Amino acid sequence: MRSFIFILALAISPLCAADTIVNRQFHSTGDEGITIFNNGLLPKTIFARFLIPGLAEDARRNTGTKYTINPQSEITYYLPAGTEVVATDGIYWDNPYPNFPDERAILTVTRGKILRVSSDEFIVSQ
Repeated sequence: MRSFIFILALAISPLCAADTIVNRQFHSTGDEGITIFNNGLLPKTIFARFLIPGLAEDARRNTGTKYTINPQSEITYYLPAGTEVVATDGIYWDNPYPNFPDERAILTVTRGKILRVSSDEFIVSQ
């Protein structure tokens, strides 16, 4: 019985760690970007590219993220309007021998809005 309670406590602990994170790395204003939320019971790892308008192609290689979102948590990325958010099937940015993973466009950031999107949208089918 003790082991069952211990396992149950481990399973529930991520739910108690629900939080909201903000990433200002890509844009300084706090009125536009995306919030990615995980309403599930398990952590979800997302891989994304942020195609920021006006950046040189070399710089665009480094505008991505890999992030694990805990259950009942979310992360907000401040991004300039016009940024295309693309889901990928893995990390490949800043790689001297880049591969070309599967990608799927999710949305384009709108001026003056923070758009909400589920972490499930970042699943790229194999």
